[in-house]
Amino acid sequence: MNTKKITALFLLAALWGASFLFMRIASPAIGPVLTIELRMLIAGITVSYWDSLAAIQQWKENAAHKIAQEKGKQQWYERYSVRGRKAKREYDFEK
Repeated sequence: MNTKKITALFLLAALWGASFLFMRIASPAIGPVLTIELRMLIAGITVSYWDSLAAIQQWKENAAHKIAQEKGKQQWYERYSVRGRKAKREYDFEK
């Protein structure tokens, strides 16, 4: 595992831990319903990173993803948007 992946793993762990801390502090302060609504809003605003266009296409063709996507369309979402962006520049440094 390279430095970039280890850093991403630690960032994910910090975000995961922070979400539990958020629930612990927010729920008594603003109530459980608003806490749940805020968590769902935050979770709904997601950013996804892909290494290549081929990786995106592979995910779109994944059977489990297709099932979840259809379930979401039928049960949860009235609408959603997908926007793709391409990085114009990327910098890495590794010692």
